[in-house]
Amino acid sequence: MADAGGKSHTLWMETHSVPLRDAMGTVTSMLSVARDVGARKQAERDREQLHGQLLIASRQAGMAEIATSVLHNVGNVLNSVNVSAKIIRDRARSSRQTGLLKASEMIRANADDLVHLFTQDPRGKQLPEYLHQLSVTLQTEREQIESEVTQLLSGVEHIIEIVRLQQTCASNSTLRVKINPVQIMEEAVRVNLIAMDRHHITVHSEFQDTGTLLLDQHKILQVLVNLLANAKQALSGVQTQNRQIWLSVGLDPSGERIIFAVRDNGCGISPENLPCVFRQGFTTRAEGHGFGLHSAINAATEMGGALTAHSAGMGQGATFTLSIPATRVQIRDAA
Repeated sequence: MADAGGKSHTLWMETHSVPLRDAMGTVTSMLSVARDVGARKQAERDREQLHGQLLIASRQAGMAEIATSVLHNVGNVLNSVNVSAKIIRDRARSSRQTGLLKASEMIRANADDLVHLFTQDPRGKQLPEYLHQLSVTLQTEREQIESEVTQLLSGVEHIIEIVRLQQTCASNSTLRVKINPVQIMEEAVRVNLIAMDRHHITVHSEFQDTGTLLLDQHKILQVLVNLLANAKQALSGVQTQNRQIWLSVGLDPSGERIIFAVRDNGCGISPENLPCVFRQGFTTRAEGHGFGLHSAINAATEMGGALTAHSAGMGQGATFTLSIPATRVQIRDAA
């Protein structure tokens, strides 16, 4: 229909009609009632538009949470990778390889009379023992650098896996491998080892030999790295000589679940804050972001597990426990 200005617009009407009959039952007329429902139609369009905006906002919020989780977990591992890279660089700079070059130059300069060099020259007479000691030193350097390179590559592999896990998180898929759970805890300790040494933290362990299980290694590692980093931060206010962390790995009494526990004697958690520790953005530290524990509980849930926190109160330390299904590796009978 057209309005007073000649512009057309749609008019939404809702009509109801009933027939009117005479005494013989013959329809003689129709009674129709029409009602303008334009306002309702507009409200429905507004609601659909708002729903679309909410979907976009929800998706963007989810993407932001994933990005934050990736950055936080990658940042934890990058600390270890950075330390390993610096150690490799420093050991390469201070290598005794230059001593080998000088010794070889001395031998080359006396190539025409090596007998005199090794029997009469005071420096030459010391060369055999010097070369032996140098070879031992270079072998030690090589082993140390290889160890740090292995640690660095392990950290890089974990970073790649963190990104891969987040890329597939929409389907909650898991990649389980055959591994002893104690190995995962030990790897988490290695990631945090430099920081623990720097803060003079003593680590106690009680590991049960559970055998090989089918576990999502990198998700568990992600959780444990966050728990250890959290425990380290909780010890910042404790006297240096008394900073301690207790780690345990074992099966629950039913044998159906594997239990990882991280306990510290740090600042503890107040009763009012305990229910909030896994909430995104919650933190009691000025420099904290509240992403680590939130990311950890999400990973635990994705594995069909649970992550819990316990503390007797401020100054009483805290215990975080990860519980996940323990799927045993099926061993086929020999034919």
